[in-house]
Amino acid sequence: MNAGYFTISEEKIEEFKKKIIKLTYLTKKKPEKAVIKSLNNQILGFGHYYKFANCKRVYEELDAFIRMRLRRYLSRNKNSKNREGNLLLTNETLKNLGLKSLLEIKEKYTSKRKHIFGKIAKNKRETGQKAKSSNWRELENLELKYQQKVILEQLKQLTTLTKKLEKRIVNLERKLDK
Repeated sequence: MNAGYFTISEEKIEEFKKKIIKLTYLTKKKPEKAVIKSLNNQILGFGHYYKFANCKRVYEELDAFIRMRLRRYLSRNKNSKNREGNLLLTNETLKNLGLKSLLEIKEKYTSKRKHIFGKIAKNKRETGQKAKSSNWRELENLELKYQQKVILEQLKQLTTLTKKLEKRIVNLERKLDK
């Protein structure tokens, strides 16, 4: 966690890369659909687990790494018909083959989240409630109001204590006069 933002640790990124390398190891002779399916399982698991983190840049780098490993696997696989190399294996081609993207998972989550928060703000405005905003002046005003409430509570406590003391003093004076 950095300054209020969750990030993915370097160890977890390296573990994920090792899993991708294992799946795209050149000596394994699997059909391309099976390799893509196992890659997608890893991508979906990792992507959905860390989608709450501040990880757009990391997801872009990992997507590039995954595509690079898959291109290498597909172009060097002995059973592969695709011997033209990386020129024909564009990002769009890999997507059409069924490869998922970490960045798409993150973008779907953030767009869905923005949509939900937009609806909440809209509903609050329609019901007459104020929509929350991160305007610093509003936050400062809220802080001042809170401090004023605390001070008022302390003043109330002090006045009740002084009234109690006055009553005790009056009672003590009566006892002394008797």
